Amino acid sequence: MVERKSGTAGPVTLTDGLSRRHFLGLVGTGIAMSLAGPSAWGAFELPPDELDRWKRSLTAEGKSRVYLSNIHRDARMHLGGIGTGNFEIGADGRLTTWQLFNTLRDGEVPFHFGVKTGQVAKLLQTTGGPEWPRVKQIEMTGDYPVATLRFRDDDLPVQLELEAFTPFEPLNTNLSSMPLAIFRFRISNPTAQPQTVSLAGMMLNPVGYASIGKIDGRSHLGFGANINESFREGSGAGILMSAQKGRDPVLDQAVCLCLLEDLFVVPPDPQSWQKNYAASNPHEFDLPPLDRPKNLKVTVIRPGQFDAGQLPDPAHTVIWLEDAPVGLPAALLAEIKRAVEAGATLAFSGKTMPLLDAYATVTGGKPFDESSLRPEVVFDDFEHGYGNWTMEGNAFGTEPASGPLANQQLISGFEGKYFANSYVGGDGSTGRITSRKFTIDRNYIRFLVGGGRSASTQIRLIVGGQIVRASSGQDDERLRPASWSVMDLAGREAHIEIVDEATGGWGHITVDQIVFSDWPGDHDVLPLLDALLPIRFS
Repeated sequence: MVERKSGTAGPVTLTDGLSRRHFLGLVGTGIAMSLAGPSAWGAFELPPDELDRWKRSLTAEGKSRVYLSNIHRDARMHLGGIGTGNFEIGADGRLTTWQLFNTLRDGEVPFHFGVKTGQVAKLLQTTGGPEWPRVKQIEMTGDYPVATLRFRDDDLPVQLELEAFTPFEPLNTNLSSMPLAIFRFRISNPTAQPQTVSLAGMMLNPVGYASIGKIDGRSHLGFGANINESFREGSGAGILMSAQKGRDPVLDQAVCLCLLEDLFVVPPDPQSWQKNYAASNPHEFDLPPLDRPKNLKVTVIRPGQFDAGQLPDPAHTVIWLEDAPVGLPAALLAEIKRAVEAGATLAFSGKTMPLLDAYATVTGGKPFDESSLRPEVVFDDFEHGYGNWTMEGNAFGTEPASGPLANQQLISGFEGKYFANSYVGGDGSTGRITSRKFTIDRNYIRFLVGGGRSASTQIRLIVGGQIVRASSGQDDERLRPASWSVMDLAGREAHIEIVDEATGGWGHITVDQIVFSDWPGDHDVLPLLDALLPIRFS
């Protein structure tokens, strides 16, 4: 069994005539994880007799471990040869974490086993899969490279066991690199009556999936003309899964598509097809499979770096702003306006369109008038200490920070010289600072926030003793623009709390520039939008 962890290993000195490929054969999938400590990496510098003893230990019997589906829900074992892609089988009977599509993403492919004996039919897993009757419990023994699953269910009159494994032998790279997994069932009849038993294996043809998005039943945007062909060779039979190759995508003329890099919001579902192929992560366009016309060029717009004057052919350029954030910098929109004036096409799209939604609220469908906005109120920018805040705990120290604290990564995105930082004493410290009370008299509360993204590291708006708004960082040290719409709370008394209740990794929060405003972003964006948009709307 393996425990999946992230990390890096130092350089390895290979002696005793071991090539890098042979070393991979030595350690193998799973064993590599258990040997990734310093003692394993240093094994190749041992004297010859000790090295031989270490090699023999690879094939020595170990003590079996038993995992139960109702207790060890995360116990899983890799299936698949070394360097050939893998998926995992778990104590719950599910086959998960498919890494077979050369995309560096974990996928999930519907693949299930079932049994029928007499009038009883069961899915051979305790969770997931179709909404069919499932076996009640699974007991799994993990002796790498073999996972043995024993299916326990009083409704079944037979005893059923599955061995799932990939050919593996320490020191034998060729055998251990075979791209396959084997499932072997054993059925025994403990009763005095004959039993008729049927086994079923059900797998969806995943060609075209590429681990992007979620397969919904049998549907996925990547599927089309998928073909299943049965075949026989000798005494064996199988199914070949493939798909007809479609026509190559074409454009009748070259187009440059410019996508805005999302610097403001982390998408709630990173596996969403629409999110990945829009603005939330435009870099996905350059990950395989590159299913696009050869004369379609995709570039990423980065605030502070986009220069309309550098566009080679504005007339054949499309600037695509999907769900443009309210924190869109005015300098960037000004460059986009220059590109549009030079002939580029600007497209706003998305499900929520925060920037245009806020613009419609402010203008009410009329030409923008600066006088309609009340002056902004800087509630606190932390340039003059914590004098207006009540302190609890020790996480925020006695004064705002002017940069990273001891052992903290580089911090960016704050304004002025100082900001609130709960990293005093590291991630293990906790605390809270509470603002003075105020009456809500603007449409938005705007601020900068960074640090941890959990519910334990938040800036919160408290009204009537209740948390009515809350925001966190994104597990990085960049303070990013954020805002709350508080139009529905106008006239209510409120206060703000900045809370650090976390003690683990990213157990801190950074906050700066809390502003009360009638516009949630940069004011200079409004006249630019007024000039760019072809219609007015509320």
